[in-house]
Amino acid sequence: MMLKKIENIVSEKLVKVPFLKNSIKYIYQYMWDKITSVPPVTTNWKMKEITNDEDDTFFGYFDKYPENDNSLVLFHSTPCTKIKPKKVDTIKVCVKNVSTNEIIFSTNTKAFNWQQGIKSALA
Repeated sequence: MMLKKIENIVSEKLVKVPFLKNSIKYIYQYMWDKITSVPPVTTNWKMKEITNDEDDTFFGYFDKYPENDNSLVLFHSTPCTKIKPKKVDTIKVCVKNVSTNEIIFSTNTKAFNWQQGIKSALA
């Protein structure tokens, strides 16, 4: 709580000097990141790359597993996940058989959520 108060005081004092404020903020965040950095996560699970070979893909949600018992994976596919989409943009909803590496279904949609991905699950 005390740290937050100090941050707010410094921020208020530097509001009239944006370049200095941004520089100090960058250095502070960099140092804080180094102090509190978390080691990389390791796992014994086999990782599978899910792609349609041309676009960025995303799927699932923290509590949803995108693959069913028949090795089918439901995912979104889009040319770029780094640019905020426009209201007229569409993305693909795809189903891929990871056993055969074949996309068995693909359709376009305007209904999607970058944060949540596909919350549906294949039966």
